[in-house]
Amino acid sequence: MLDTIGRIALIVKDSSKTATLFKDLFGAAIVLRKDVDGHDGTYVRLGRTWFVLAQAEVVRPRSGDHIAFSVSKSTLLETAEKLERVNHPVLKAEVSREEV
Repeated sequence: MLDTIGRIALIVKDSSKTATLFKDLFGAAIVLRKDVDGHDGTYVRLGRTWFVLAQAEVVRPRSGDHIAFSVSKSTLLETAEKLERVNHPVLKAEVSREEV
């Protein structure tokens, strides 16, 4: 039987930069380790879920793919402000289920 998601792998251009962003925005725990084959791994924990940040050169158009966490409106606004301060694009069109 399924329970919670154990981990999600994300392909990112710069795993260190992405991990630092998650730490700065959300206080995410960061774990760096090598796997049994000697590959470096970057892991961040957001909520109860671990994310593996797999570094690769990728260029993707905006597709709508995303992961959404359930947070309070004040946390959402605070996070949007943090992102704007570091010149990261913010889309504010999403409406939570509680507001519908």
